[in-house]
Amino acid sequence: MARCVAIFSPFDPASEISRLNARAGAQDVEVSEDMAAVLTAAATAWERTEGAFDVTVLPLVRAWKEAAGTGVAPDPARLEALLRSVGMGKVAFDPASRRIRFRGDGVQLDLGGLAEGYVVDRVVALLKAGGVRKGLVNLGGDLRVFGGTAGDPFEIGVQHPRRAGELLGRVRVEDGAVGTSGDYEQYVSVGGRRYSHILDPTTGRPVPWSPSVTVLAGDAITADALATGLSVLGAERGLAVARRLAGVECLFVRQDGEGRMTRVSSPGMAARFREAAGAGIPCVDASP
Repeated sequence: MARCVAIFSPFDPASEISRLNARAGAQDVEVSEDMAAVLTAAATAWERTEGAFDVTVLPLVRAWKEAAGTGVAPDPARLEALLRSVGMGKVAFDPASRRIRFRGDGVQLDLGGLAEGYVVDRVVALLKAGGVRKGLVNLGGDLRVFGGTAGDPFEIGVQHPRRAGELLGRVRVEDGAVGTSGDYEQYVSVGGRRYSHILDPTTGRPVPWSPSVTVLAGDAITADALATGLSVLGAERGLAVARRLAGVECLFVRQDGEGRMTRVSSPGMAARFREAAGAGIPCVDASP
């Protein structure tokens, strides 16, 4: 764990990602095997989510953190300027040589949407290599199970997005990972208004529509990234993307302008999900 923090924390000036952010704008930088694996996953997630998952949002993340301190949201002109440094097209990465360089000024990476999932997957691989046949690994809500069966699955709780300590329901999983992103634990408060911590890389603003998105995938790094990316896309586009991805299922909780919440799921998730008694968020049909 300490080694991974030393690699992936953009707020630790001694971390590998901080050193990369400081140098890759001026020269090619060779990265570690761990960093290369996460960068490769980031590029894959960006493609799968049509650009909604984007690890170049760090300048925007810092702007909204600053806004939380001042109580004033970033003005549109500043966001527009920062967006010129956002986009995976501004990152040149060669997995074979593990070399990376930024194409443009101000490009900065934040791998927080992937790092914990990557660590979970590494731990599962180590457990399996050591002969463990069945288990559950949970790191900050990024969770992966292995060794279950159809007759004896794991039942993974999904947090209710508006009731602390209560479940929305449970998902039956035999072997795979569950990741949830939402505005109920991580958020930014600016001038008394609460915003999601998930930023849309096309607008520079927090996403407005998803109290929570839960993704079931084969590994934790995929579930981690897709939960963020699908949050940006919203339910309609997110469900369409999930349908094209083998082994991926998802559950959206949506909230309208009057505060009413509904949930909508992919067919595979609907078959695995069991609502908790009294959860109070009705399910609506996800038409193709």
